[in-house]
Amino acid sequence: MTRDLTDIPIAPGIYAEETDRGAENRWKAGWNVRFFKGLPEKIGGWVKASTNQFAGACRGMIDWLGLDGRRYIGIGTHKKLYVFTGGTFSNVTPIAAAGNLTDPFDTTDGSVTVQVTHSAHGLTVGTTVYFSGADPVGGVTIDGAYEVQGVLGTDTYTILHSSAATSTATGGGTVAYQYEVSAGPINTVAGLGWGAGPWGSGTWGTPRTVSNILRAARTWSLVPWGEDLIANYRNGPIYVWDASSGLATRAALVSGAPATTKGIILSAEDRHLIAYGAHDGSNLDPLLVRWCDQENYTQWSPSSTNTAGDKRLDYGNEIVGAVRARGEILLVTDTAAHAMYFIGPPYTFGFRNVGIGCGMAGPHAGIEHLGSAYYMGEDNFYVYNGTVQTLPCDVKSYVFGDINLFQKAKIHAGRNQKFDEVIWFYCSAAATEIDRYVAFNVMDRTWSVGGFPRTKWLDRNVAYASPIATSIDGYLYAHETGVNADTDPLVYSLESWDIDLGSGSEILHLKALIPDYKAIEGNHEVAIKVRKYPSDTPVTKGPAAISAASKRVPLRARGRQMSLVVSGDEVDTSFRMGTWRADVVQHGKR
Repeated sequence: MTRDLTDIPIAPGIYAEETDRGAENRWKAGWNVRFFKGLPEKIGGWVKASTNQFAGACRGMIDWLGLDGRRYIGIGTHKKLYVFTGGTFSNVTPIAAAGNLTDPFDTTDGSVTVQVTHSAHGLTVGTTVYFSGADPVGGVTIDGAYEVQGVLGTDTYTILHSSAATSTATGGGTVAYQYEVSAGPINTVAGLGWGAGPWGSGTWGTPRTVSNILRAARTWSLVPWGEDLIANYRNGPIYVWDASSGLATRAALVSGAPATTKGIILSAEDRHLIAYGAHDGSNLDPLLVRWCDQENYTQWSPSSTNTAGDKRLDYGNEIVGAVRARGEILLVTDTAAHAMYFIGPPYTFGFRNVGIGCGMAGPHAGIEHLGSAYYMGEDNFYVYNGTVQTLPCDVKSYVFGDINLFQKAKIHAGRNQKFDEVIWFYCSAAATEIDRYVAFNVMDRTWSVGGFPRTKWLDRNVAYASPIATSIDGYLYAHETGVNADTDPLVYSLESWDIDLGSGSEILHLKALIPDYKAIEGNHEVAIKVRKYPSDTPVTKGPAAISAASKRVPLRARGRQMSLVVSGDEVDTSFRMGTWRADVVQHGKR
């Protein structure tokens, strides 16, 4: 009888593409565990980075410095546009319309619901409206900010007052109004047809015309311009917020810019603002790229005396998104990728097709890291470093086999430079909001997966030394901070494929596990699954508690193969794992 301590060598990265026997000595599943410099470790925790909240689901975020050194973060939600600085969210949402109404309010005795009459108002549910100067009506005075609760038709909508009316009446006198830019969809919905739009956006029982047109969840493109912020919501106008005018000033429409565009990006070296999927003066052209005159975002009409211009891309149905790369901008349609690069007068920019059949899933599904552009398609990951290449993915079936592509507009890419990671956040098949991530370590070429609800991610930035992210709850969170999920446990797990205990032919008696941690805090659990033959149902032993004091874990079992399972669901835990060993005794071949 031979007794020995046997290494349990498991290669870094999650590998979810093979059978148990076909992926020996690999990790087959994980949750909130990363692989860094070859070793698995629990991801960093997070804490709230803001004490107050913003309204809506964030779908755009950027950071920049003011000329006076002030640190800014721009945030675009499906409802509003904010500038965050000094710990405060300032509402800089553009005002889309203003004027006066006469006796616009209808109240109902005992109800807080107020109906507002305004011909061709153009509002959507969730839009903020402001009233001032109104006379009392129905025992209440309608004054201040309100959110549209329901759209009853082209000429009427409803709001909620803070107190119930004491009579049924019509009135208000001459009322001054201001309307913010209409709120966009929080979720992607069918553009027409039953159920289109948010709840309450039409009258009960009214059928819609059937259509397969989609209204995508609202996303924003945000670009710093000096100390100012240029902003565009998808298929909307371009706005600018002037920092010198102060935080009480709203963003304003950029004069002379395309009437609408799908997105904007800055060619930073030569100072051209680029609009893609831009309005051509008559119609929105989903493949048209337009750029302003150098250093002048109000001049978009080409002439012999400026550098403004335009180019229609050759492949695809619409430009989905744009990503910076080394010396270039990668414009990706739903089917192809094009490189855009500065060449100077007279054409300003050159273009070349760099990939076919490699579309982007959503407007924010790509990001630049170390000069290369990484992005997510609907069934593959891609990297661009001169040509577009499919990125080999060890968790491809896991990700694309359980994803809600109907909400693909919400997919967003981030990076965590400290750990050499590119990260994609997406909705699982059963979810309508972000609940999962998949991360790629660009140095180790390994993949990891996990989940937490983040609507946008920004790597360490001018305001924070760690990555920050937004959640559907309206808070900013600072990541890689502590080891907990704010005040809750940061749950993790990691499970290997089968590992031969010996040569694979002998049955071995496992006496104990010898854990090896490079670092460990708190209490964890470990279990093993053993079997004699590949077709056997594995027998689970454990879980057993493990901590920094654990030198030997007495999990006993007999078999030819085993898999290792480590997990944790308590607060104040973290680990970085080394190479574990097993104390085994050979028992023959039967």
